[in-house]
Amino acid sequence: RALGAIGDLQAVPALLQALKDENWVVREAAAEALGAIGDLQAVPALLQALKDENRVVRRATARALGKIGDLQAVPALLKALKDKDEDVRRAAAEALGKLGDPQVVPALLKALKDKDEDVRRAAARALGKIVGALQPKEEERQEQAALLDRVAQALYRARRKTDVYEPLRTILEKLDALTVSYFDPFAPPPTSLPVRVARQVGVYLVIAILLAALALLVILSGAVEEVLGEQAKAWLKRYPVGVLLLLAAGLAALGGGLSWAVERIRKRAGAGQ
Repeated sequence: RALGAIGDLQAVPALLQALKDENWVVREAAAEALGAIGDLQAVPALLQALKDENRVVRRATARALGKIGDLQAVPALLKALKDKDEDVRRAAAEALGKLGDPQVVPALLKALKDKDEDVRRAAARALGKIVGALQPKEEERQEQAALLDRVAQALYRARRKTDVYEPLRTILEKLDALTVSYFDPFAPPPTSLPVRVARQVGVYLVIAILLAALALLVILSGAVEEVLGEQAKAWLKRYPVGVLLLLAAGLAALGGGLSWAVERIRKRAGAGQ
């Protein structure tokens, strides 16, 4: 560990030898030191150490490979993602997240269903790192958007079994940026289907209701006249202007209320787009 902290490349040969020591504690320390130094020449030996019989050594080796960052470790780490020990699986998921190879996304999506919560959490964070680091490319826009959407949906489904808030937020922000960046900023915002329907239906609905209300008022006035008889006729003849003004006010109030209701429908439909 001290040699790894120093970071001296001259210590690599000795550490590679220590990686074969009979004592697992020595092998673990050698793996950690090699990971801290980060020399690529240690990768082949570490790939072999990833098969060590001791779970602690395998865990330290997976972490070391993640620190070194050589993509040739991906196949071995994918196998370690299925290790019988949960600590090794978690270390493998973390290492894959550091390597950042999008090809490992399907395996990490499966790891979201691991029986161990720490493994699921590590897989979610690894997905957030890998997919969140994608650089938008015009020629790969659809593929990248599909990948982001797939990962976001998987994380959302896993939310009840593990903490996925941070990686999910990262991916959703990435998906939003990827989508928005390819729209014309000067183009008017598209009108959603609910708003268009509300606008068309609202106009005809107001007209139909106003006509129905007018017909109802005529019927009611006739009914009132029939009930009240001559007294109603005299009142209507005496105050014709007042009756007309009252009817007009009623219709205006009804129309205003209906217009307000239609506008509320439009605003709610627009807020949902």
